[in-house]
Amino acid sequence: MSQKTTQPTTLLRCCVGIDVSKYSLQLCLSVIDTTGKVTVKGSSKVSNKATAFASLLTWVSKHCQDKTVPVRYLMESTGVYHEQLAWFLFQQDLAVSIILPNKAKHYLKSIGNNRAAGAV
Repeated sequence: MSQKTTQPTTLLRCCVGIDVSKYSLQLCLSVIDTTGKVTVKGSSKVSNKATAFASLLTWVSKHCQDKTVPVRYLMESTGVYHEQLAWFLFQQDLAVSIILPNKAKHYLKSIGNNRAAGAV
């Protein structure tokens, strides 16, 4: 019998998806490795107030302990509710991506996610 040798996977990036609402931020942290596998590491909810943004960074640092792995923060443009958080993250010199909701919807449809068709 031959044994398969598997090479250890290396993390490429951590991504923090943020669902922004007027009063709260719903967080989902995932990692992607060199094989292309995406693994959700955790989710949390914090208040959408400047005083709570530091706790968001503390939560992320607990889940992304390897400081050599880049972390990207991703959120939809939600009126004005995302602006304070985006500015805070930018001032911390962190990678922030803001996407338009209709772009996310069309992307999901393009990869065959049927649930995107009914999303608003």
